[in-house]
Amino acid sequence: MKSYLQGIITGGVLVFATLVFIGAKKNGEVGRYTYHEDYKLGLDPPLQSMTIFDTKLGRGAKVVTHDTNTVYVDFFYENFLKAVEEEKQKRGLK
Repeated sequence: MKSYLQGIITGGVLVFATLVFIGAKKNGEVGRYTYHEDYKLGLDPPLQSMTIFDTKLGRGAKVVTHDTNTVYVDFFYENFLKAVEEEKQKRGLK
């Protein structure tokens, strides 16, 4: 019985490991995109903001909706970093 149970456990571990290694890819797309949604409910009408960012290309898009007005913003990571550094310099932060 002991060797039978040991064989079952060993077989289960091998099957599990095989499935894990089959599912693992070097060039996988898991975690490529980040998504953030924000609501400001204290305003009348409420403000809604959605941002999606492609971490591979360094490109993002933001959609801001307030009442019937919708604004689309397209941005690149390098430009975003420059804007953050400029804002820090304006505020005297480093």
